[in-house]
Amino acid sequence: MSLWALVSFLGSIGFLTFAIYQFVKTRNLVRNGIKTTGKIVRERDLGVGSGLIVHTIQFQSRDRGDIEFKNFSFISSHEVNSVVNILYNSRNPGHAKIDTRLSLWSFPLFFGLVGIVGFIVGLRNF
Repeated sequence: MSLWALVSFLGSIGFLTFAIYQFVKTRNLVRNGIKTTGKIVRERDLGVGSGLIVHTIQFQSRDRGDIEFKNFSFISSHEVNSVVNILYNSRNPGHAKIDTRLSLWSFPLFFGLVGIVGFIVGLRNF
C-alpha cells in the first residue's frame, strides 16, 4: 500500500461525506424552502483559475425583512441587477440559493464525483 493510495482513499471519504451533507441540506431546502425572488447586487470571480463565481443577492423574507446572501456557482448565468428565483429556509433566511438545478445541485454533484474518483484511485493503488 502506497502513501498516495492511502491519502487518496481518506481524502475521498472526506469528499463523499461532504457531498452527502450538501445533498441532504439541498434536498431539505427544495422540500421545505420558501420560494421568492431576489436581486443580484454584486458578482465576484474568486479568480486564480477556480471558475468559482460568487453572487450577492438581496431579497425580502416573510418574517425578517431584507436579507442578503452569497450564492456560489461554477458558471455565471446571471447579470448584476437581474431578478432571480430563490429558495430560502424560513428559520434561517440567510440559507438561501438561486432556484435552478445548476445552482442547487452543482456542489453536491462536484464533491460526490471527486470523492468517487478519489475512492477508485485509492482502491486501485492499494
